[in-house]
Amino acid sequence: MKIILYTNSEYADVFQLTLHFIHKTMACPNPPEKIFLFSDYVPEGVVASLISVFLYDPAEPYAARLLSCVNDLTASGEVGPEERCLFSHDNDLLYHYDDGPFNALAEIMTKNGIDRVGFVPTVYSDPVQLWFRRDPLPFPAAEGCFLFKNPCFFSYNVGPGIWKLDAWLDILRRFPDKTYRTIESEDVINYTCHHHKIYNMHAAPRKHAGFNRFALPFFVFVHITSGGEFLNDAGSPYLAEMQELYHKYGLTRAIRHLHIH
Repeated sequence: MKIILYTNSEYADVFQLTLHFIHKTMACPNPPEKIFLFSDYVPEGVVASLISVFLYDPAEPYAARLLSCVNDLTASGEVGPEERCLFSHDNDLLYHYDDGPFNALAEIMTKNGIDRVGFVPTVYSDPVQLWFRRDPLPFPAAEGCFLFKNPCFFSYNVGPGIWKLDAWLDILRRFPDKTYRTIESEDVINYTCHHHKIYNMHAAPRKHAGFNRFALPFFVFVHITSGGEFLNDAGSPYLAEMQELYHKYGLTRAIRHLHIH
């Protein structure tokens, strides 16, 4: 599968940590087919053979930036509008990736007409989770994983997810003035829910990855804020490693007010 990442020059120092995990992902046994970067600059260390950069105008709102880059990407011929790509932000680090299950997931999405599969838990209480799990779709490519339809709850969110590009374009064209925060507003969520088929991935049992994030057998992302602050969680199995990497790349409290203990 092809991966799209979004970044901004305001967080250029943090992107070096993002780049660390991009290189790790591209060197894994089953890497993604290609990585595309949506950015307002070409970050230091980006190798054109690994990452194709599509530039946006930082004066535009967040949704308009995405719209411009997705249009440019599909116009380039590198990705067709009917294709499905994993979209994520620089603050969701690609800790573990296995391309095989992602390709199997794309086939299931195509077969069932699914426009998006999200990887962020959309509900946090067990009674509601059980209601959401009606009529699940099995996912044999990863043990214990299945898909469940999202009935309008947080159907559009900025967390990692696989988008069918023409469906994503439809939403971005309708709401080009939305910011990073307002794109999760009720009008966008309702439109997405009623005009597109949105599912979420679930793993049972879920493996805790810290701060309401759950590790899948084929995909783990570690969430930091867009300002570079690591969301420390004593229960996260990645905390110690991430703290070492913050120090390695010089991401100190003096720069980003990081909560490093």
